[in-house]
This record gives sequence, C-alpha cells and structure tokens, in this order.
Amino acid sequence: MISRYGNKWTRDETILALCFYYEVPYGRISRSNKYLQDMSAKMGRSLSSLIMKMVNLASMDETHLSRGVTSLPHVSKLDREIWLEFKGNYPQLVLERERIMSSMVIDTNSSIENTPCKDIAFSDNKYTLYERKVLSRNGQNFFRKAVLSAYGERCCATGIAIPELLQACHIKPWSKCESFSDCLNPANGLCFNYLLHRAFDLGYITVHSQTMQIIVSSQIKKHPRLDEVTNQWIVSLDHKNIEFPERNQPYSTFLEYHNDMIFNC
Repeated sequence: MISRYGNKWTRDETILALCFYYEVPYGRISRSNKYLQDMSAKMGRSLSSLIMKMVNLASMDETHLSRGVTSLPHVSKLDREIWLEFKGNYPQLVLERERIMSSMVIDTNSSIENTPCKDIAFSDNKYTLYERKVLSRNGQNFFRKAVLSAYGERCCATGIAIPELLQACHIKPWSKCESFSDCLNPANGLCFNYLLHRAFDLGYITVHSQTMQIIVSSQIKKHPRLDEVTNQWIVSLDHKNIEFPERNQPYSTFLEYHNDMIFNC
C-alpha cells in the first residue's frame, strides 16, 4: 500500500477507523496492538495517526462523554460527519467496510457471491441480495468483535477474560429480529462465557431489563439433577449485577423481549 503519510484523511479511511474503534477494546487502542499495526500498514497510514483518529472518534461517544471525557479539540468536520452518519447504522457500516476493504485488497471475501442466505430469517428488502449476504456473513463477525470489545473481552457475569472462552450472545435472537439493524446492533449483545451463553439461549438465565441483574430460572434451581458445579457456576449468579460495557449498553427493549419470550420463569 502506498504511504499516505502527511495527506488528509479520506472519508473511506475514517470509516475504517470507526470500524476499528468498535472492534478494539478502548483500553487496547495502543501502539502495541498487533491488529492496529497491521491495519495501519495496509492503509498506508502511520500507527500514531490511526490511533489518534480512533481516539477522536471515541471522544464523540456518549458513553465516554457521560464519564466526563470531553470532545477533543482536533476532531475534524469529517470525523463528526462520519460519526453522525453511522451512529446506530451498523448494517451500512458493515457494507461500507466490505466495499473499502475489497478495494484495498484487505480481508476480501470472494466467496460471498455464492454464500447462501440460510441465516437470514427475515426479508429485509432495504438491501440487495448481495448486500444481505455480506451482512449475514460479515455482519456476524462485526457483531462478535463489537460486543466483546465493548465488554473489554470479559464475561459480564463471571469476569472470565480468556477470549477463546467468550462469545457474543444475542439478547433478542438473530432469527427473531425484524431487521439487520437489530441483528448487528452491539446493544443487542452480551459478552458471556460459553456455558452462560448456552444457559441464556435456553432461557435458564436472563438479565432483568430494569435492574440489570442476572435472574436464574426455577427450572435450574429445582432441577432433579442439580449438582454442586451447576450450583456454583449458574445458580450462585442469581440477582448478581452484570458488569456494564464501556459502550453500547444493552437496550431495555431487547432485554424485555428475552425476559418475556425466552426466559423460563
């Protein structure tokens, strides 16, 4: 990639920086991050420049603003335009990421044309068939990275911090969503370890939409084969507060759906 050192940031480059902001835990936006090292090299941008751009974008995030972090003075007009354009519009962000990276020969997915839409349970006619395939395939990867990143790659219930043991759990299942906006929204996700993800999907636990506490189903508490391990790893979490994410706090509407429609009270 030809170096663009000293050149103004373009719209496409700023969009990529926004994607990286969602995919990388805020505390790991640093020069030692191998992923950012690779991406800055492929973009032809210095690592320091990419990090500064991500920090600029982060300074407009309401989550950080609520903690007293003020918008930085060197945030550009383009930064603000990109932030506002894609705020909450995750499907379009994923599509733009695919377009830009394909043109830059970064993470191209030539097989997307032949990818079946078997994971799409709704007809979101806002997008073409190709776009739906991109969103179905690449969107799930974006969702996973964005959710794990928001929680600092820690299980929100147990604090387990080994990434290989963590999953991005949809609160309202992908198959029950009416649009890609809900499917890909990190606020429709929780970071759980594998065991709790399965328990959540089966309705054995939920997160209360108002108290943000874990509620354990009586079906587990009164299970005839309840053992000490299950008691320790699941039942003991009853009424425990989850750890809040650093951004994209779960929407109450998604939690209410899980409370009412999936949880086995």
